[in-house]
Amino acid sequence: MFVKRYNEFKDNPKYFNYLGLTEVVTKPNGTTCFKAGKREKPTKSIELIRCLFKHNLMVKCTAMTFENQDQFEEMNYAPDLADPALQNCQKPVNQELKQTKPYDEIMFADFETNTTTGKIIESKVKNPITGEVEIVQQLERCPHKEFLVCYCTETGKVMNGINIGSIINYLKRKYDDCDEDKRCVIYWHNLGYDSSYIMFAGLTIKNVLKIGSQIACMETPIYLDNGYVVTLKFCDSYMLIPTKVSKMPEMFMPGTKLAKELFPYDYYTLSRYLKNKGDIDEAVLYINNCTRQQFVDAIVKANALIDNKTFNMKKYAIYYCEIDVEITRTCVNAFRKQIKQEFGVEMCDYLSISSIAKAYQIKEGVFRDVNNITGSLRKYLQQMIVGGRVCTKFNKKYHLKKHLQDFDAVGLYLSAMRRCYYPTGQAKTLTNDQIAYYNIKDNLFRIQEDPNSPDLRTLYVSVKLTKSKDFIYRAFPVQSYIKPSPELKKGEKRVRTEADRNVGTRIFTNDLPENKIMFMDHIALQDCVTFQKYNYEIISGVYYETRNYRINDIAAKMHETRQVYKKAENPLQNIWKLAGNTGYGNLAQKDHTQEYEIVDQKKLNEYQIKMPHKLDDVIGLSPNKYFVSIRKELNKQEGQQHLACMVLSTSKRIMSEVMCLAEDLGIECYYQDTDSMHVEADKIKLLAEAYKTKYNRELIGDAQGQFHSDFDPEEFKKMFDKSSIVSVESIFVSKKVYIDKLEMKIIKKKVPRADDPDLFDLVDLDKSQQYTQTAYHMRMKGISDGAIKDAVDKQFKGDPMGLYLALLNGQAITFNMLVDAVSFDNKNFIYKSRNEFTRTVQMVDGEIIIDGVVDKQTEEQNC
Repeated sequence: MFVKRYNEFKDNPKYFNYLGLTEVVTKPNGTTCFKAGKREKPTKSIELIRCLFKHNLMVKCTAMTFENQDQFEEMNYAPDLADPALQNCQKPVNQELKQTKPYDEIMFADFETNTTTGKIIESKVKNPITGEVEIVQQLERCPHKEFLVCYCTETGKVMNGINIGSIINYLKRKYDDCDEDKRCVIYWHNLGYDSSYIMFAGLTIKNVLKIGSQIACMETPIYLDNGYVVTLKFCDSYMLIPTKVSKMPEMFMPGTKLAKELFPYDYYTLSRYLKNKGDIDEAVLYINNCTRQQFVDAIVKANALIDNKTFNMKKYAIYYCEIDVEITRTCVNAFRKQIKQEFGVEMCDYLSISSIAKAYQIKEGVFRDVNNITGSLRKYLQQMIVGGRVCTKFNKKYHLKKHLQDFDAVGLYLSAMRRCYYPTGQAKTLTNDQIAYYNIKDNLFRIQEDPNSPDLRTLYVSVKLTKSKDFIYRAFPVQSYIKPSPELKKGEKRVRTEADRNVGTRIFTNDLPENKIMFMDHIALQDCVTFQKYNYEIISGVYYETRNYRINDIAAKMHETRQVYKKAENPLQNIWKLAGNTGYGNLAQKDHTQEYEIVDQKKLNEYQIKMPHKLDDVIGLSPNKYFVSIRKELNKQEGQQHLACMVLSTSKRIMSEVMCLAEDLGIECYYQDTDSMHVEADKIKLLAEAYKTKYNRELIGDAQGQFHSDFDPEEFKKMFDKSSIVSVESIFVSKKVYIDKLEMKIIKKKVPRADDPDLFDLVDLDKSQQYTQTAYHMRMKGISDGAIKDAVDKQFKGDPMGLYLALLNGQAITFNMLVDAVSFDNKNFIYKSRNEFTRTVQMVDGEIIIDGVVDKQTEEQNC
């Protein structure tokens, strides 16, 4: 239900008189409320609701309510002006690390599943090039069903079975004679997929954590005959090491060479598996780029060859499944050891790399004297969180034939943390005198970044911005807003017009809506004045009086550790990059609007009778098991939005210092994607000299706060002269949709190793042998690199520039998303492989349209 005309209702005494509410009293905690008039008993909530309905002040929510969006009024959150109310929204960050009892058993597991019935069916498919409908033969897909589970202990004992029951029975046998309750954890690399085969097994599932559409964690109690309980926790190792299993050995098992996976997934149907006799000549047809001899060699290695024509399907499946489980075990154990060594925390106590990074920061005192915030204060500060700027110059499209460089900030968010601080203590409301004080520009700029700042306050304010007579129109403006939908009159239907351009999208613009109240911290406000000469008027806000600079040292250490792995060309550097970024990302998590449970019919009936308003969704798992989504109370959720603001505003200041200086020098920048800019290549030296003069810092380098070239095509890695690489032609269609045609001088060549033809050594070329090579740097949000290449080859005769030029001119292009990946439909935790999955991209009125839907990218935080 919703209260109608809230702003009128809350300030008008006549509405409260309906209930006999006349006198306002102050509670001991400083908050106020109405005292009942002549009534003997306080007003019951149900009476209030009846009264609101009677006077047409409350309406019942239905599906139609949300379709008539014009009856809703946007409300901006502001903190209560009474400091006692602010105190209720703040409490210290818990400085204690998790102290949990070690797990009695750590295990690793993986399922193998069938994906087809084995039958061939005819389907109608639209040809993306000709547009004609063609009849093609395809495999009939079926809901995925597990036929094998492999699992192993921490020490490497490997076992297998048919389903999750095999693991349950193993633990029952192992702890049958125990004399206390036990705790075990089992890691699956992509629990979001594997959980569907666990939830349908009839187990009692508790403590479900669902992030987005994926299950991240859950538990099941295993009741032993001796009366004790084994609590088995299911966790996702992908949240700790977010990379494919096939890529993990490069990080944790150096020198290990994995054989190419030759597994005919679509050949494995349940009927064939049960017969356990596969036809080699048929199965090899289901493996891409594989000869019969290669497949036979793999079968022999698995000890699964029956004769020259057939193979043991169970042995072959077990062999490959056990390899995946062993890799996961070895790599997760190595990661656990490294986390203990580097961070001093126990990996098993945390679910993700971001929570580990947060724990490490707590341990190192980063959050000492810092408060968590809740309620209206959290909502107020949430409005000030704006991700990285992603846009083209003046939000226009470009086709350029000039030399550009992709100038990239070194670890932007870690650099921002190395430079900023975290506000500590209690937030207080700005008084009228303080507002007047900070509305004087010189006083606002007394607040500086370093510990010796003349003013150590941190401001978070509601402010009106107006253009001064010296206002600077920037190609990349420092301020933005999310463009709202145009207002509709009652009964009016939406018709797409020019006014609808970028609706719901964050727009960085020089022309903010008139009289719009903006929300920002003092860093962002100072940048509005510094870089664009805005006039400002602070309306209200809160402030902190003290600071903690410990994050500077931790950010520096994490950057140095990452650089060690980066120089060693160890992909583990990406994990450390993620740890740095997610350590910040944890500060400003969005509202968790739902909780999840798996309940029986009796519990479901209780929910439906006692709190149907909280029951959001019900999915049947079995006749007596249901997965339920329950709406969560939001006002108690905690966050550290005030810290996230500092990191984001500092990161944008790092970028603006360079980009605004370049613009002032007449140096052209054409595109920014959060932490990088496309800038004129031959003027970078001029920019670096001016930057040194203005800020007394070196611009170019690999240290925090510096910038370097980010062009590094994978196919020519370490083969070219880094000083020679440059973009000679670029097409910028929209944000996240662009291409660079690169040229570079090749100075090394690949020579196959005698002991392993799959590996190469790099050998210097003589000057006479060196040559100029062309490559392409392509980006398209929502479309994989393989899908882009497939469209280039089939629709544009191998010309990548032709594809992006077609997009620039408004042509719709269809991409085959299955060309280099598999894709599943997931409905109610039942997975089914797709035979067809395409996306059509088109540029319409300055917007990128994907499958007829506007790309609603509001902000990017992927440094």
